[in-house]
Amino acid sequence: MKKGSQIKKYVVGTGVVLLITILVCYTKREEGVLSENRSLVRKENGMGEYEKAEAIMSDAASRFNSLYYLRNPSVALIDNNALLSNLGAVYFNMSEYEKAKDTFLKQLAALNSYEAMGVQMLDNATFHEALCCNNLGYLHYVTGDYTESVDYYLRALHVYEALFEKYPDVYRIEVARTSTNISGSLLAIGHLDEAMSFADKAIDHYEIEYQGNPEGCREAFALALKYKADALVVKDDTSALNVYDRAALIAPDASILCSKAEVMDAKGCAYVKFGKKKLAKKAYKVVIGLSPEFYSTHDTILKDLFSE
Repeated sequence: MKKGSQIKKYVVGTGVVLLITILVCYTKREEGVLSENRSLVRKENGMGEYEKAEAIMSDAASRFNSLYYLRNPSVALIDNNALLSNLGAVYFNMSEYEKAKDTFLKQLAALNSYEAMGVQMLDNATFHEALCCNNLGYLHYVTGDYTESVDYYLRALHVYEALFEKYPDVYRIEVARTSTNISGSLLAIGHLDEAMSFADKAIDHYEIEYQGNPEGCREAFALALKYKADALVVKDDTSALNVYDRAALIAPDASILCSKAEVMDAKGCAYVKFGKKKLAKKAYKVVIGLSPEFYSTHDTILKDLFSE
C-alpha cells in the first residue's frame, strides 16, 4: 500500500512537472510568434499593405488571448498595449475610423483596468496611455470632432507633463508636440486665444529642444509657429507675418507635417488679407518654386492674383 502511494505521488509529481514544462515551452513559442508578428505588422503597415497587417494582428490577438493567464501581468499589459496600438493604427490607415476608435478605446480601458487592479503602472506603460490618448485626439481631429480631440490631447498632455517633471530631456518633445496638437484643434473651433497660448507653450519647449535636436523637431516646431501665425491672421494682427517668416526658416522643403511651401502659402493668404498683393505674389512664387503642382490645384486664385 505504501509503495503504491509512493508510485502515485511520483506519477502525479512527474505529470505536474511535465505539464509545467509543456506550458513553458508553449508560452515561449507563442511569445516568439507574437514578437515576429509585431515586427511584420510594422513592416506591412509601413508599406501600405493594411489588409495583410490586419490579418497578422488578428492572429496575434488570438495568440495573446491564449497566453493571457500564463504570463506576468505587467508583461501582459505591455504586450496587449502594443497589440491594440498597432491594430488601431492599421485600421486608421485603412480609414476604418470607427474600428480604429473602438480599438484605441479598448487599449485605454485595458491600461486603466490594470491600474485599478493594483498592477504597478510603469513609466513606460504610463507613456503608452498618453500615446493612446494622442492617437484618439488625432483620430477625432481627422474626423472633424475638434472638441473631443482637445479633450483627449489634454489627457495626454497631463501625463506627459508628469513624466516631464521626472525626465525633462526625454519628454520635453512630447509636451511640445501635444501642445501643438491642442493648438491646432482649438484653432479649428475658433478658440484663438487658447490656441495661441498652447502654441506659445509648444514654442517655448521647441526653442530648447531645437538647440540640441534640430532635425528631430524641425517640422513640429514650424507647425507650432504656423498655428500661432494663423490665429494672429484671424485676429487681424500683422505680427503674424514675422511669425510666418520664422516658421519658413525652420520648416523643411518637403514634409507631411509642415513644409516650407505650406508656410509660404499661409503667408501669401495673409498678405492678401492685409492688402499687400505684391508681397502675396512674391510669396506664391516661392510656393510654386517649391511645389510646382500647387499652381494646378490653386489655378483660379493664382490667375486672379497674377492678372492684376
